[in-house]
Amino acid sequence: MKNLTIFSHIYLLFCLIIFIHTPGCIAFSADQKLSSIDTQIETIRSRLAKDPQNTIKTISQFKKTYSGQLSPLQLVNLLSAEAWAYMYTNNFSKAMESINKAEAVARQSKDKLHLWKVDNAKGMIFWQMELGQESLKYHLRSYEYFKHDLDNELRNRSENNIGYASVHLGFYNEALPYLNRGLKRALKIKNPRLIAIGYNNLGEAHYGLKNYDKAFELHQKALDIRLSENLKFHSSFSYHNLALIYQQRKQYKKAVNYLQKAISIRNDNNHIKGKLTSQVALARVYQDSSQPEKLNALLVRVVRNALKEKKYVILADAYELQRTLYQSNKQFEQALIASLNYQQAINSIQSRQTDAHLTSYLTQSDTVMKELNILDLEKTNEIQTVKFQAERQKTNITILASLIVIVILTIFLWVIYLKRRKIESINQQLSTTLADLKHTQNLLIKSEQMSALSTLVAGIAHQMNTPLGVSLTAMTHLKEEVNEITEMMAAGEIPEEKFMGFLASLYQECDLVIKTTNRASELVKQFKTISTKLEGEIKQNFEVIKFLIEQTDLIRKKCGLKKIKIDIHGSQVSIKNYPDALNKVLTQLMKNSIEHGFTDIIDPVIDIEVRNTKEHIDIIYQDNGKGIDKSKLSKVFNPFYKTNMGTENLGIGLSVAHNFVVQLMQGSITCEITEQGGTQFKITLPHKIEEIQI
Repeated sequence: MKNLTIFSHIYLLFCLIIFIHTPGCIAFSADQKLSSIDTQIETIRSRLAKDPQNTIKTISQFKKTYSGQLSPLQLVNLLSAEAWAYMYTNNFSKAMESINKAEAVARQSKDKLHLWKVDNAKGMIFWQMELGQESLKYHLRSYEYFKHDLDNELRNRSENNIGYASVHLGFYNEALPYLNRGLKRALKIKNPRLIAIGYNNLGEAHYGLKNYDKAFELHQKALDIRLSENLKFHSSFSYHNLALIYQQRKQYKKAVNYLQKAISIRNDNNHIKGKLTSQVALARVYQDSSQPEKLNALLVRVVRNALKEKKYVILADAYELQRTLYQSNKQFEQALIASLNYQQAINSIQSRQTDAHLTSYLTQSDTVMKELNILDLEKTNEIQTVKFQAERQKTNITILASLIVIVILTIFLWVIYLKRRKIESINQQLSTTLADLKHTQNLLIKSEQMSALSTLVAGIAHQMNTPLGVSLTAMTHLKEEVNEITEMMAAGEIPEEKFMGFLASLYQECDLVIKTTNRASELVKQFKTISTKLEGEIKQNFEVIKFLIEQTDLIRKKCGLKKIKIDIHGSQVSIKNYPDALNKVLTQLMKNSIEHGFTDIIDPVIDIEVRNTKEHIDIIYQDNGKGIDKSKLSKVFNPFYKTNMGTENLGIGLSVAHNFVVQLMQGSITCEITEQGGTQFKITLPHKIEEIQI
């Protein structure tokens, strides 16, 4: 019995020990698991630059495996790494999508480290996209989180990024305070890598200020540190920058030697953009030192690799150097081709930047809408909770009614008071939410307007550059030939065959200049139609169906469109509006049907129906053409958007029609696909419009 008691005590003691240690073991196991996840994330981040494609796949699988188990910091680190990986593969839209998801998590946690990681990554992504101003903005935002923490490494990194971005934007004097503070801290903590970066960035700033001797001293210090610390990859930046100074000093052999070292190191480290940048710098040295054969061979390689890697800024620089080389060699045809290629590269840069902006705006809009939806659900849940509590209290009141009436009435009145206060509080919160929503909507509208303006300016510049570039090249060629003939005439030696060839070339060049100048003039006329301002436009009453019949007959006779059947029917109604504007809209819709819809259509038909309501009238324009792809419907009214590439159309016709209807006629216009496959435009106009300034 005694042994049994001892055994019982030992058993109870064992259970107590197990009970005490179990929570610690569980906590240790959880901590161990978190530590394992952190280690795996750091391993993934360490492989970003070497193998970004496989890193993207690894991150995708990692998110599936640990779904719902990651802390906010781990999720921010993982999404940031995914954004960097997409950036290294030049998939900037995906990079922005990932970093915006990370930003949503960081905002919820409100942790400065999370927010710094997001803004720093955004700054680097915009830098790779050649959006220097946007990059500088986000680096300045990241700097705000730790600017008062003088010994924080993240503050130092932000200062270096701000300084570096400022230098490459041409803000050299503004960059110097940030770069000097960054170098001072690096010297204080005696970090060789950061010290070398500080000297390098300051050297670039002084190079921009044309303090070449000071820049040379700083870059040489950076190179000496990097060589002594075996920082081979970073030494390529020093070799590159020192070569630029040797080029300024006309020490071309040293410049070539240093640039070749930089190219070799960057090639070994698979730094494609850096390698191409150094090759372009080497091409400029060949140009300055009059080595056309080496220059031409190098530019061919740069163009091929830049096209392959989609590095359009470097590609544009290479085409510009090719154009200069061909012009100096009087190879005007090749110079013209190089000019056209240059314009195409510039257009690709603008297109990529516009797409990235649009992706950024869309992902930000999606994040805002999700937050608003969550907020709406929370408000709904609060209302439901209040209703449930009220019903429960009513039940309690009913049960206690037989015991004491006074208490029941008191509780009931108190509940009503609380409910009223609760509803007032909810209404106040909903009002605040509505104000925030309106503010967000205004921001999105402004972003969309800026994006549309950027697209319009880029489109006009691209359309005008081509004819003007061709005219410039042709006139340059003509000037060379005139100088040659003038010299022959002065010498009294001009063969008849040479003179006749000159006249033939003169005629061809003049004809080319006239054609391209006329093309530019036509473009200017078409650009004017983008505005809704119509000189001499008169607002008047007119019967819609009668007007449509008269105008379609005139358009058909003018364009020789006898084969097209036009059926106009519907309500007899008169409106007060701008008939000339409606005529231009109708003309554009018919041109759109003829040029895009009726290709390969044997029996083309246009059906126009007029519908009258109390508030407005609807004009339904419909053809039986081949229709428009659903994915393109949302873009048909955008300026410079064309469904058939390669044509001479500017792609502004439907945009002009949209402006006439919305801005001048105070109506609306939409585009849809019919069940039969054709295209339908619905124009809605008021019976009367307010007075506007034409």
